[in-house]
Amino acid sequence: MANFWSQLEISLQNVKIRGVDLATTLAVLGWFFFNIAIANVNKWIFTNYTFQYPVFLTTLHMVTALIFSSLVKRLGWYPMKELTSWTKWYKKILPLAFIFCASVASGNLGLKYIFVSYAQIVTATTPLFTVLAMYFLTYHNPKWDIWLSMVPIVGGVSLASWQEADFNIFGFAAVIFATALRAVKSVWQGQLLTDEEDKLDPISLLYYMSPPSVVMLFFLTLLFEPEIILDTNIIMANATDSSLLFWVFMSGTIAFWLNIMNLLVTKYTSALTLQVLGNVKVVLSIIVSVLIFQNRVSFLAWVGCVITLLGGQFYSTLNKRNKP
Repeated sequence: MANFWSQLEISLQNVKIRGVDLATTLAVLGWFFFNIAIANVNKWIFTNYTFQYPVFLTTLHMVTALIFSSLVKRLGWYPMKELTSWTKWYKKILPLAFIFCASVASGNLGLKYIFVSYAQIVTATTPLFTVLAMYFLTYHNPKWDIWLSMVPIVGGVSLASWQEADFNIFGFAAVIFATALRAVKSVWQGQLLTDEEDKLDPISLLYYMSPPSVVMLFFLTLLFEPEIILDTNIIMANATDSSLLFWVFMSGTIAFWLNIMNLLVTKYTSALTLQVLGNVKVVLSIIVSVLIFQNRVSFLAWVGCVITLLGGQFYSTLNKRNKP
C-alpha cells in the first residue's frame, strides 16, 4: 500500500496541465476547499450551538490528526519517514507544534467575536508577517521595495477595520496574532520539508507534531476552558447533541485534511505561490461567509480588502522579480 501511494504521487507529478503537474493542482484545489470549509464550519458551530470552546475544538482537531496519521503509519498506507535524531524532534518539531497550536487556537478564538469575512480581510496581512518571519528566522533581509509593499497591505486592513459593523478588538487581536504565528509556522515547516538531512513528508511531519500538540492543547483547555472537561453537566449536554457531534467530527476531519494540503502545497510550490493563492482565498472566503451568515460587509471594507490584496500582489511581483 505504501508503494502504491508513492507511485501514485510520482504518476500525478508526471501529468502536466498547462505546465503544472496534477499533484500540485490537486493539492492547491484541496487547500482552497478545506481552508474555506474549516473557517465556515467552525463559525457555524460557534453561531448555532452553545458549544463555545475554541481551544477544546482545536484539541479535538489534533486528536483527529493523531488518530488518522497513526492509522496511516500502523496500516502501512504511506511510506512514513523516520527521524534521524530525536534531538531534531525537540529542537525543530516541538517548537513548530507549539506555534501551530497557538495559531489555530487563537484563530478559532477570534471567530467567536468576528465574522469569517472580516477575519479573512485581516489575514491578508500575511505577507507582512511572512517577511518579518523570514528576516528573523532565516536572516533574509528583503530589499526596500518589499518593505514598501507592506504599506498598502497594512493600510487596507486598517481601512477595512475603520467602519467594520461587527468590529471587536479582542477578536481582531486574536486573528492578527494567529496570522503572525501562521507566517512563522509557514517559514519553519518549509525548512523542515526541504531539509536535506531529514526532508520529512507532510504526513510524517503531522504524525510527529500531533502528540505534543494534543498535550499542549489539553493543558490550554484546562487553563482557559476547564468547564468543558470538568463540568459533567456541560459534558453531557454537548455529548448528547448528535447534530453538534456531527459538525465537530466534520470540523476535525476537515482540519486533518487542511493540515495535509497545507503541507503538500508548501512542499510542491514556493512561498510566493502560496501567497498568491492566499490572496485569492481571501476573496472566496469572504463571499462564502456572506452567503452563509448573511452578515453585512461595508463598502469601505470592500475597498480596504481590494487595497490589501493589491498590496499582496505587488509584494508577490516584487518578490518574484528580486529572485536570483
